[in-house]
Formats: sequence, structure tokens, C-alpha cells
Amino acid sequence: MVWRNGGWVCAFALAWPGAAAASPVVIPLDGEADLIEQGFEHHADGGVSTFADGMMTVDTVGFEEWILFAPTDSKWWREVRPEKGWWIEVRMRVEVAASDCINGGPGLWIHDRGELVRIFFGSDRVYGPAGASAPFDTSALHVYRVERLGDGTRRLLADGAPLLDLAGPDGDGGTLALSFGDLGGCAHSRTVWDYYSYDTFAPGQEDGDDDGDGIANADDDCFANADADQADDDGDGRGNACDPCPRDGSDDRDHDGACDSDDACPDDASATQAPCPMMDTGMLDGLEAGLEAGWNSAGPDAAGGADGCGCTARGPGGGWLALLAVPCWFRRRRAATHVTSTATALQGGSGRPASSLGAS
Repeated sequence: MVWRNGGWVCAFALAWPGAAAASPVVIPLDGEADLIEQGFEHHADGGVSTFADGMMTVDTVGFEEWILFAPTDSKWWREVRPEKGWWIEVRMRVEVAASDCINGGPGLWIHDRGELVRIFFGSDRVYGPAGASAPFDTSALHVYRVERLGDGTRRLLADGAPLLDLAGPDGDGGTLALSFGDLGGCAHSRTVWDYYSYDTFAPGQEDGDDDGDGIANADDDCFANADADQADDDGDGRGNACDPCPRDGSDDRDHDGACDSDDACPDDASATQAPCPMMDTGMLDGLEAGLEAGWNSAGPDAAGGADGCGCTARGPGGGWLALLAVPCWFRRRRAATHVTSTATALQGGSGRPASSLGAS
């Protein structure tokens, strides 16, 4: 139990019986420094986060979110594994949520390296994956907890009581990140957040010793495989006894079944052997047009451009410089594709500012 804003709260986050080995991360939202110290970054378009009376208010017509990207050094990215289970908990209320805040707007984005879970809070309803939803008065402060148990069960609790079954798929794609606030995709929202908390083991199971190796589950780098020596050659938090890529801390980034250390194309799931695919759809058309008319960037390149590329070729006779600009072209194509997929996933093509996280 901790005293927050005139009362005892966080009871669900901190008071699991017998969980001495558990060490949840609890972030009070007294100021942005609380989030920055835990590795969260601020991303916004059309909104603002303000801090007063120990709470954070998020008011936006676009997106206004706080994001913990992988592989930022944090308990989450050091330790989270789907098979171990986890939980995320917030205390918040919705003051304003436009009628289109259904598959976007105020919510939680949770990626556990295996699956993506998104929760959205409307004015009188809470929405989960695969069309799941439940009527609920979100205007008052409530403690919401998203849990993934060791057996794969996922659920949303409100004030300790089950609210939504999260068994439906939300995809295994999307940015590896934790995020909360307004994720974008609805006309306007204003929400108040009291705290954000998480732990990287299924609640209530932290103190057990499932594999009988003398090390409590919450401290065991392979809780289902006995490994008293806790050997972890690549230092990724998963012991050699249960790590499919024990020599490679990044494991299998493109999810193609080949460890990065054995994958010649670790960022492309379509190939594991050289030569790796290099060309995006339409690349030859783009280069041909550039060679004929003088390649130019898709907009002003102030201060080197938002993508960090300061390479442009403008004016008559500049087409040959397109060849020098190919690396920048690649980066812009990937950025454009990311923005398009984000808008499609979180907005359904509405044209409103989308989250900086993509779902594909």
C-alpha cells in the first residue's frame, strides 16, 4: 500500500500475499521526470501533458503519449517474457472522450516481445482486442490492470474485478513498446492519470519455484527449466537453459526462426541467407524518375530533414545525384510505409494524427 492523493492506492500493485521476490515498478506521475527516469519518451502531435496535484492530465486532438521503447534499459525490456506472465496497472479517469474513441484515443499499448495488447477507454465503455468491449463508467478514478498469466490467459481488471476477457488476437506485430496516454485516432480526449505500474511475472506466482532449482520464479532466468547456475551467455535475461538463441542477445528480431547470429538478413523475415532483399516496391520507378527529372526529397530538408538525411539533388542536371541519395531514399520509403500502416491500423484511414507506434 502507498499513500497517493488523499488515500491508500496501488493495493493491487503492491500487496500480493507472500510475493517477497516481486519488485514491481511504480511510477508516480508527479512530473515528467518520473517517466523520463524510467526510460519513457514523450511523443505528441496536437496535445499536451500537464502535471498538478500528483497527477498527469493528457489533453489532445491528436496523439499525446509516453512510450518505453525496446531495448531501453528498464525492468520491462530486461525481463519480460510472455511465458512468465506480467501485469500493467494504471489509475486513471476519462474526462472527455469523443464518440470515435473506440479503436484509438486514450489507452494502453503493451508489447511483451510475443504479442501486442491494446486497451482503449471511451466515455462509457472500455475496448479490448478482437472487438471485445464492456460498458463501464470511466469518468471516475479506477485502477485498471492488464494481466497475462503463465498459462497464456489475458484479462483486464477494474478495481480488482474482472472486466474484459482479452483472449482475442491483437497481433504479434507492432512496435516493441509500452505506451500510455492518448494513442491517437480520435477527435479529442482529456484524461487524468495517477500512476503507472508494472511487473514482469504473473501476479501471485513470483515466490514459487516451478522448476525446483532453488531459485524463486521471479528471480529465475529460466523459471520452467532447472538451471541453478543461472548461466546467461548473451546477457539478455533469459538463461541458456531456455534461450532459443543463447549466444545472441537480440534473439530473432524478424521472427523467421533463425537467431540473429545465424541470420544473414536479421531484419528481413523473407530471407536468412545472403544476398538479402534490398529493393522496396517501386524503387526502380523512383530512381528512373529521379534520373530523368532531377531527384528531390519529398519536402523541405531543413536541418538535414526529419529523417536525418541532408542529401538532396535539386535543379536541372541534378538527376545523376540520385544515385548518391539512395540511402536516404530507402530511409524515407521505410518512414512513409510506417506512417501509412500506423494510420491504417489506428485510424482506419480517418486522416487524424496517429500514434507514433505502428501495428504492422
